[in-house]
Amino acid sequence: MLKKIIIFLFVGSLTANFFSLYILDKALFYRKNLNYIEQEFPNRGFHITSVSQMSHSGFDRTGVFIGGSLVKFWFLPHDLPVKLFNYGGSEEKIRTDYEKMEKDIKGSGVDYVFINSGFCEIHTAVNSGKNIDVVIKNNFILLKKIVEAAKADNIIPVVTTLTPVRPVFLFPYSGWFSRGLSANKAEENRAIEEYNRLIREYAQQKNLFLIDFHEALKGRDGLLAKKFSLTDGEHINIAGYNYLDNFLRKKVTRLKACKGQPCE
Repeated sequence: MLKKIIIFLFVGSLTANFFSLYILDKALFYRKNLNYIEQEFPNRGFHITSVSQMSHSGFDRTGVFIGGSLVKFWFLPHDLPVKLFNYGGSEEKIRTDYEKMEKDIKGSGVDYVFINSGFCEIHTAVNSGKNIDVVIKNNFILLKKIVEAAKADNIIPVVTTLTPVRPVFLFPYSGWFSRGLSANKAEENRAIEEYNRLIREYAQQKNLFLIDFHEALKGRDGLLAKKFSLTDGEHINIAGYNYLDNFLRKKVTRLKACKGQPCE
C-alpha cells in the first residue's frame, strides 16, 4: 500500500511539474511577443485599412503589400528605399486581395504592389478535405488577374512565394518537443511548394520581380525553420520577422535599382 502511495505521489509530482513548466513556457512566450508588439506599436502608422490613407503620409514613392497573416502582422521596416505600406489582412483570401486591387489600389497612384496571397485557401482546403489541386489552380488564376490589373494601371507588381509550415511546438518559448509532421502539414507543404513553383515560373515568363520568402525561411528539412516558427508551425515569430526585415530591405533596394525588373 505504501509503495503504491509513493508511486502515486511521484507520478503526480512529475505531472504537476510538467504542467507548471508548460504554463510557464506559454506565459514567457506570450510576454515575449507582447513586448514586441508594445515596442513596435508606435510604428503601426504604416498599416493601412484603405489606400486613400497613404495620401496623408507625405511620401512620394509608395507601395502597398497585400496578403494574409504573414503581411498583416509584419511591422515593415521604415528605412526601405520605397515606403511600403502594410495592407494585409488576417485570414485574408486571395479574392479579397483581388477586390482590393480592383476597387482600391487601381487609380490610387501607388508605384508598387507586393503580393503574398493564397495561403488561407490552401490551409483551409487541406484541413477540410477540399480538392487542393483545384484550389491551387484558382489561386493562380486570381494571382495573374492581380498582376494584370496592376500592369494595366502602370503599377509594378512584385510577386512573392508562400512560406512553408512545420509541426506544432508543445513548448513555444523554448522550442521543446516539436510534434511529428502530420499528414495535413505534409500535404500543406506539398501544396505550397506546387503553388510556389507556378509563381516562380510565371515570374520568369512575365519578367516579374520575385521575392522568394519560401527559400528564405525554410530549414534544411524543407519545412519552416524551427527558429522562425510560432507554436502553430504556420505563423512567423519575432526572429522570423527580424530576419525578413533585412531580407526585404535588400530585395527592395535591388527592386528600385533595377526599376522593377528581375535584374539579379
